[in-house]
Order: sequence, then C-alpha cells, then structure tokens
Amino acid sequence: MRLNNINTIEEANKYLLEVFIPYYNQRFALDYNKFLSVFEKVQNTNKINYTLSVLTLRKIDNGNAIKFKNKYYQPYLNGELKCFMPKTECLVIESYNGDLLVSIDENIYEMKELLRNAKY
Repeated sequence: MRLNNINTIEEANKYLLEVFIPYYNQRFALDYNKFLSVFEKVQNTNKINYTLSVLTLRKIDNGNAIKFKNKYYQPYLNGELKCFMPKTECLVIESYNGDLLVSIDENIYEMKELLRNAKY
C-alpha cells in the first residue's frame, strides 16, 4: 500500500477491488468449470447411516443382555429373541440416525431395551 501512496481506507478499498484482487485472481485462480465434481450422489441413506456409525465392543452377560450406555439390551432377529453363551464378544453399532444394532458372529441383530426391574 505504501508503494502505491495509499494513505486512507477508501483508497485502500479501491486499490484492492480494482487492482490487487483482479491481478491475484488472474495469476493464481483456477477455472472451476473445468473440473468435475468429486461428490457422489447418494442413492441409499442407510449407507450413510452405517458408514458414519460408532462401533463399540461388548460382551454378552449371564442374562443374555448387553450393557450399553447404562442400559441393558437383548439381541432380536425378526422379532424373535436370540440367545448366546455368556461372554460372547459382540460389536454394538450405533448408526448415525441413532438406531442400535449388534453384530455377533458376522450376523446383524436389532437390539431391544430391557425395562429395569421387570421380570423375564
């Protein structure tokens, strides 16, 4: 600015808009119309939900339950309770939209919460 004898804010703004920015863009800017978009269109929202999921290792306890975030859950498949041996390792899948699933032996089961103090 000093080399161009600019002393006020108005002169600085005029210099930036009329001289510096066009020169800078001409020298360094790329024509964005030449490049294809790298973003993909998503056909299935479930793919996003499970790609952005949080995976947590757990073990099944003696009551066929999985403790996750201070609540107890049991694995179900097609509405039917599935029982596993105690200390079976499982992977709790908390999807991006909040759904809870569990992966046991390469199979995916839905998780239903156990009500506290209820008899089963």
